[in-house]
Amino acid sequence: KKPFLLANMTEFGKTPYIHIDDFTNWGYNCVIYPVSTLRITMHAVDNFLQDLKGSGTAEGSLDKMQTRKDLYNLLEYTPGQEWYYPKKTNKE
Repeated sequence: KKPFLLANMTEFGKTPYIHIDDFTNWGYNCVIYPVSTLRITMHAVDNFLQDLKGSGTAEGSLDKMQTRKDLYNLLEYTPGQEWYYPKKTNKE
C-alpha cells in the first residue's frame, strides 16, 4: 500500500512556489496551504479597518463583503428551518 503524501505549503519560505499539477504528477494525495487563507483574510481585514477609520462607515466596503444570501447558500441554510452543519446525510 502506498503512503499518503501530503505537502504543507507556505508563503515567504525557502520552498519555491509549486503548481498543484506538479504535486499530482509526483503522486501527492493532498496539498494544504494552512496559513494562506489567514494571510489573505487578515490583509482584507486590515484594508477594511483602514477604510473604516478614514470614512467612519462600512458603506464603502459593502461590495467587498459576502452577502447574507451568499453566506446562507454556502452553508445551505434557510432561515426558520432546522439546520445542521455539516449537513446530515442519509448515512448517519
